[in-house]
Amino acid sequence: MSRMEQGASTTDSYIASKTTKWLFVKLAKILWCSKLLKRTMATNKPSRTILNCNVAVISTGASVFARYTNEGGLQPNLDILPAITEEAYLLNQPEARPARAFQVMCAEGDIEGMVELLAALDEDEDEIASATSILQYQDPLSGQKSSLHIAVENAQVDVAMLLLWLSSTAPPEAFPDVARQTAERFGLSRLTAQTGDIRLLHDSNGLTAEQYAQRTSGPLAPLLVSGLLSPGA
Repeated sequence: MSRMEQGASTTDSYIASKTTKWLFVKLAKILWCSKLLKRTMATNKPSRTILNCNVAVISTGASVFARYTNEGGLQPNLDILPAITEEAYLLNQPEARPARAFQVMCAEGDIEGMVELLAALDEDEDEIASATSILQYQDPLSGQKSSLHIAVENAQVDVAMLLLWLSSTAPPEAFPDVARQTAERFGLSRLTAQTGDIRLLHDSNGLTAEQYAQRTSGPLAPLLVSGLLSPGA
């Protein structure tokens, strides 16, 4: 092996060593944050350290790969960092669990599940979340998207209509008959006075749900033409 090749090999080994060390340090910090968040939650006194830790966990752009085996077989390079990041966040923000579940339902078009979750939250006095907080929620692990962003992104027109009924200032007559009938069938009252207009929410890139819809076509076209997605309409 030439000196040049030896030098290149040494450099590659050094870079690999430094990268591995950096990943382990990052993982250690995240795990420490997770433990610290869990230990201090019982006191209900979040400190500056806790808040900084939470932000650091959410904003990291690293990857941590592991060998993972389950009934589906071996995954030799599974990135476990997203799962660690999510758990650390939820330890400090337990009220986000139902909110994130609600957003999954929005993505899947599960209107009955959405209604049941909102009703259950309002009926349970011990629940830390509420229908209002669920509708206002923007997920920091998903680019600060609101439920309306999620519904539009997944072309869930009926879900978007329901969210607009619950949490927008659009007048009742602006909604199609089927949307009003759905709201009446589930006994849903409008919560805009408590939640504000969901159409005004911006993601981490400054985009509204209406701007999401403008990037796509198809089933969302009627919402754009009717102006229901436009704030103030």
